[in-house]
Amino acid sequence: MEVPAVQVVHLRVNDSSTGMPTPVRIHLATPDGRYLPPLGRLADFPLDDGRAVGGQVLVDGKPFACVDGSCEVRLPAGMIHVQVCKGLEYQPLQTTVLRHPGQIAIRLNIERRVRLEEQGWFAGDTHAQFLSPQAAALEGAAEGLHLVNLLASAEPDGERITYPGLLDFSGQKPIATLERCQVVVNTLNRGGSQGDLALLNAHRIVFPLRLGEEGFENYTLTDWCRQCHRKGGLVVRVRFPHGDEGPKHETLYHRDVDAVEWTGDDPFEAGLAAWYRLLNRGLRVALVGGSGKRSNRTVLGQPRTYARLAPGEPFSYGAWIEAVRAGRTFVTRGPLLRFEVDDGGLTSSAQAGKRMMSVQGDVLRAHVSLWIPEGTQRMELVHNGEVVADAAGDQILERELVFDSPGWLAARCRQGNQLTAHTSPVYVT
Repeated sequence: MEVPAVQVVHLRVNDSSTGMPTPVRIHLATPDGRYLPPLGRLADFPLDDGRAVGGQVLVDGKPFACVDGSCEVRLPAGMIHVQVCKGLEYQPLQTTVLRHPGQIAIRLNIERRVRLEEQGWFAGDTHAQFLSPQAAALEGAAEGLHLVNLLASAEPDGERITYPGLLDFSGQKPIATLERCQVVVNTLNRGGSQGDLALLNAHRIVFPLRLGEEGFENYTLTDWCRQCHRKGGLVVRVRFPHGDEGPKHETLYHRDVDAVEWTGDDPFEAGLAAWYRLLNRGLRVALVGGSGKRSNRTVLGQPRTYARLAPGEPFSYGAWIEAVRAGRTFVTRGPLLRFEVDDGGLTSSAQAGKRMMSVQGDVLRAHVSLWIPEGTQRMELVHNGEVVADAAGDQILERELVFDSPGWLAARCRQGNQLTAHTSPVYVT
């Protein structure tokens, strides 16, 4: 019997440390570049906001499919180019496999480079929309995330307003889980000219979802923040900064806004300057990162928030939220940034967050490094907004600093002129 030139093949990707299938993002192509989508995925999929979002994504012009560790795909005999990714803690796999005529199974392995959860660090995306919870769990697991915050919102649809995702609201508990990735649905509250807020971990929906709705004409961003806090929630200023974030907004950051967000493809340079101004005024505001995903053009977890739980604390959504509230975070688009501060005895591994750190003898020692050394990155130590030391990403940056007044310390990474990672600060007295 003649063997067909093209056959349906079962493909599986295993985590090499466990030998078990693991969710990944995968691209398969013929030598001439023709994309070979798994069954149930499209070779040419929608890219508009809100259209069939989930399970497939365009990265640098190349289509990928997110799979739960295995899939079926029609493959020709011959050479197949394969690219497999799973977030930042795994080594990306690029290889070529030869499929022999009649071969109906292919097995691949992906290698873990580092396991930050053993250090208490857990990765989440603070801002995604238009995915179903199941699709968010699949994509989040494929990107190595522990948490995806899906945000329901009020969206214009012609002359009416719709509320995509609102019926999935889950508040303080996961609505979907795959592998280690949990999905929780909260809200993105739109303030028009005043900017938007993500209200996370509230036990009930904080209405209205838009300022100016009937019956809420006098509502302000402050009302949203305080309603969210009364419901146990965390307030994030998304797509920061909004406008000039001048004095009229400053009162928001005294006690109402818990974190500002580096969102999606924004280079965050304007956000960095605005955030530093807040910190230099003595306001303690954490930094988080979210993809702002609304379409198949955006990868979940780019950028992402790593939050550090208390020692020995098991991972949960509530614990992750409280770690963000305390400022134990770093945000990254790639580098896994390690920042430690000590005063000769007491060590604040990563950062003390919004808890003040008292200096013994007016001296602090700062240590900055990458979990995975990367010479193309430049690490920088920042004191009160100014770079006071730097080093290549394949080195360890250590510096003693003498303090004669209160201030803050943080670490960041750059690749060329582009910011690639930043920690929340340690506040010093």
